[in-house]
Amino acid sequence: MVIQFFVLGSLGEYIRKSSKDFLILPYYLKLRMLYDTARGMSFLHENNILHLDLKPDNLLVNSLFADSACCIKITDFGTSRFTKKNNTNSGDKGLGTPIYVAPEAYRDEYTPAGDVYSFAITAWEIFYQDEPYKEFKSLFDIKQYVEEGKRLVIDETMPLLLKIMIESCWKQNPQDRLTFEEICWSLVKMIDDAPNHLNLDSAVDEEKIKDFVTSRQARVQSMLDEY
Repeated sequence: MVIQFFVLGSLGEYIRKSSKDFLILPYYLKLRMLYDTARGMSFLHENNILHLDLKPDNLLVNSLFADSACCIKITDFGTSRFTKKNNTNSGDKGLGTPIYVAPEAYRDEYTPAGDVYSFAITAWEIFYQDEPYKEFKSLFDIKQYVEEGKRLVIDETMPLLLKIMIESCWKQNPQDRLTFEEICWSLVKMIDDAPNHLNLDSAVDEEKIKDFVTSRQARVQSMLDEY
């Protein structure tokens, strides 16, 4: 089997402030990453595949330049399952990463809507570039918080269209959540609206991003030259 090698690694490497490779990403790039993710998830769901562990660590970075044909590709299908449309897979237990799973997943109920919920948490994390639920002391506290219908805080810095989409993706009732096809359409509107939010990029260092890409490419080339 031959698969693509991702020089830039996973998205989780960049968006966490504790990471040595932390980069402040432009808003437009964040939207492109979310769009590529939603488009990939839409393809999976059209083919009756649930991912069941969607999160930044499972998003491989194809490019850090928003005008590229593809910025993100989805990986890690170790927990993925085939499912019939609108059917609940309840034979499996404890799938997914706790802070990203939907409330019903704590009851071992897995549907396409669960992936949508995970996408919402991922979108929140990508926008804020911060750790979800970092103020909580235990996974039990997070579970209880989520099962009570409470969610991560969204402040006024998040553009309204993104806020509406995220809140529509993490609704308590799975049947009330958006589909990935609907999410794609929402993100197209947000991408068109992105020039109205240039204020979000005041701390972005484009040169640092370019230098990082160059250094990663050089590192891989050095490894290849050794063979």
